[in-house]
Amino acid sequence: MYSDFIEFNDKKYLDDFYYIKNSFSNNELKKIHRIINKYKSNLKDSKIINGIDKNYRSSKICWIPLNNSTKWLYKKIGSFVNIANKEMWDFDINGMNEMIQYSEYYASENGHYDWHMDLGGNVINRKISVTIQLSDPLDYEGGELQFMTSKQITNSPKAKGLTVMFPSFFMHRVTPVTKGIRKSLVIWITGKAFK
Repeated sequence: MYSDFIEFNDKKYLDDFYYIKNSFSNNELKKIHRIINKYKSNLKDSKIINGIDKNYRSSKICWIPLNNSTKWLYKKIGSFVNIANKEMWDFDINGMNEMIQYSEYYASENGHYDWHMDLGGNVINRKISVTIQLSDPLDYEGGELQFMTSKQITNSPKAKGLTVMFPSFFMHRVTPVTKGIRKSLVIWITGKAFK
C-alpha cells in the first residue's frame, strides 16, 4: 500500500491499492458535509442485484450528482485517480459515468457489506473504485474496509479524509460496524471493457 505522492519505478502493482492521507482539508470536509445534507433526505436502504438483503449488505445510501456545487469534488477525485492509475495500474480509463454514492453504516443495524467486486452484470466497465472516508475512526468501531487479493486479508488504513483507490475487480468488504456510524463516499472510474 502506498501513501501520498511517491515516485515509483516502471513496475505496476495490479494486486495492491493506493491511498492518500489527508486528501481533503477540514474546510473541504465541511463543504462535503454541506453537500451531503442537501441529498441526505434521499437516504434509502442499499440494494444488491436481487434487491435488499440486509444479511449481505446493510447500509443506507444516496447519490450526489455532478452539478455546479459538486464539480470541484468530482474534479479533485479525478485528479487523485489519474495519479494512482499512472503509478499503479495503467488502466485505459475514460471518466466517471456514475454519480458519487454517499453511504452510512449503522452499528444499530449491523452495518456491513460482505465480500464483493464492483464490476459485473451491467457495470462491467468499472475499472477503479474510490472510497473517501468521512468519519473519524474514533467515532465508530468495526467497519473495516478489507481486501482479499490472495489468501491474506488486508485492511485499508482508517482516517477521516483518507481516499483509497483500488481495481474494481478486487474482492473487498466492509466489516460490521459495532459502534457508531461509518460514513463514506464511493465512486467508480470506467473505461473500455478489459481485454
